[in-house]
Amino acid sequence: RALLKKLHVFVIEVGLSAIVRSASTGRKMVAKKRTFRFSLKQATVIDWCVLGGAVLSGVLHSFPGKFFETVALSVLVLSGLIYGGGAVMMGVAHFFGKKIQKPSYRWNDILRESFETLQAIIVFSSLQAWPLTYYRLGLPSGLYDSLDDVMAVWQGLIDAYSPIRVVINAPMFLSVYLLALVLLADMYTYFKHRLLHTPTFFAFHQPHHTFRNPTCFAGFGVAPVESLLTFWPIALVQSPSLAIWAPAQYAAFFVFYLENLYLHCGSEIWILEKCMSAFFVNTSLFHNYHHYKTVTHFGEVLTLWDYLLGTSPWYVEGNDPRSSFRGPTVEETK
Repeated sequence: RALLKKLHVFVIEVGLSAIVRSASTGRKMVAKKRTFRFSLKQATVIDWCVLGGAVLSGVLHSFPGKFFETVALSVLVLSGLIYGGGAVMMGVAHFFGKKIQKPSYRWNDILRESFETLQAIIVFSSLQAWPLTYYRLGLPSGLYDSLDDVMAVWQGLIDAYSPIRVVINAPMFLSVYLLALVLLADMYTYFKHRLLHTPTFFAFHQPHHTFRNPTCFAGFGVAPVESLLTFWPIALVQSPSLAIWAPAQYAAFFVFYLENLYLHCGSEIWILEKCMSAFFVNTSLFHNYHHYKTVTHFGEVLTLWDYLLGTSPWYVEGNDPRSSFRGPTVEETK
């Protein structure tokens, strides 16, 4: 009787565990079916459509001929800056830096990086050609040469919508403008990057992660959809009411260009790592870890959101940089 009782309990336990496993498997299958993922083939087709659409959008511009001329000039200038600057940065990193990963560069990898970068250059050039064409023709757009004109536009908006009287001056405006530009750009690119690492959209970002040990030529080597997601706000600057001081805007672009080249140079230059990380500015060592691990270190401009949301093990494990409220130094990331 005791043996039968034990056998009865055993059968019940086995049956219940089988039911639980079956239900769990069913839930996983349902969840799997509900998670749509773009395949790499689908992403490639969409990327080519976005690339073609970005260029052909110029036929809708008020001055299509000038638009395509602006795109061509932009592609030439940016290609020279990125490929030439990338070669120079690689040389500087080679002589003054220390390799992060074991060197594994091949000409085929560099050619693939350069091709991805060319696509991003074309998309960016097509987007910025919308306001830049008006700017080149001397027609109203959101790009202004005069800081006084920019401040006058923003003063008008403040007077129209602010409940209190605020008078802006040049130092105040430039400080707020540059700080807002950096923080908003960093926040947007961080969450855009996180979105592209979700199962649904990772196929659009996957080509960039084929470069596990990147060079400077991969710095802007992202597919057209990602380029569109990154740079689409530039097209809005064609509106005169969105007043941007052109010298400051293109100076900011140039700083981001230099930072991005360094992030992908594959080497760490200790003085840059120490100074940049002290202000939460992204570094080559920090970003190279993202290429190596893929699932961590998502910041593109700063590392601030990785710190706030704990998406970097450097901030939540071991010698925690939170104790001194700053980014990780070279010594802390060894």
